[in-house]
Amino acid sequence: MATDEQALDPAADQALDRSATTSAGLRVTNLSVGYGRKVVVEGISFALQEGRIAALLGLNSAGKTTTLKTLAGLLKPVSGSIHMDGVNISGRAAAENVRAGLALVPEGARSFADLSVRENLEMGGFILTDRKIIVQRMEEVLSFFPRLGERWRQNAGVLSGGERQMLAIGRALMLRPRILLLDEPFLGLAPIMIQEVTRRLDDLVKLTDCGLLIAEQHVAAALRLCNQAFRVTDRTLMEIPPTFQGGFDERQVSAMVFGTASGPGAHSTLNPAS
Repeated sequence: MATDEQALDPAADQALDRSATTSAGLRVTNLSVGYGRKVVVEGISFALQEGRIAALLGLNSAGKTTTLKTLAGLLKPVSGSIHMDGVNISGRAAAENVRAGLALVPEGARSFADLSVRENLEMGGFILTDRKIIVQRMEEVLSFFPRLGERWRQNAGVLSGGERQMLAIGRALMLRPRILLLDEPFLGLAPIMIQEVTRRLDDLVKLTDCGLLIAEQHVAAALRLCNQAFRVTDRTLMEIPPTFQGGFDERQVSAMVFGTASGPGAHSTLNPAS
């Protein structure tokens, strides 16, 4: 099993060199994650700069969610290291990571169904004590997701799936994270809502310069957004190279991830997010 002291293999070195030129952002080195003695992902290395979007693509049970939970501090790594802005945060509590600017939006667009949109956003700012700042942050969220303003007084339980996903992301944005982890953000959404969520996320990264790491099966939506793409399979992580034109071939990526070109959205070559 890989350890902190072991040298990275050349492929991992190249991936790190391409994706991280400074200590700002997230850097993962020889990370192994799992539950108890069961290792789910072993010896993975990658880096995410602020202002960039990366996608972890893979089937269910490939280890995408476990990896995000470990980065967020909900699980302790088996081995390896996680650095944020040059600081080793391996095994640090999730609450500390949130305060430091690292936030996770779990799968399922979770919200407080019996609370209004406004109250859900207030819950996201739970550590904020200045009411003016809370109001300012809620206004910022509404600028990214104006649809939430239309549902301001409605309970989260009556929102559509896409609106609940926007609310879940908006709640995480209340603390202005610099690294945002999204677990299956497009799961179960109608195509029109996928388009809106991807557009809003692209705007978010461009305007706030936060780094975005998405764990996803929906190849088309993920590749529309990301600058980097990685395949998670067989307990390992492999970087997916762009085409010579700088985009990603959805059919090729889908075949790599699912073993067939007919996975979600395998239809075209897309330019990565700029």
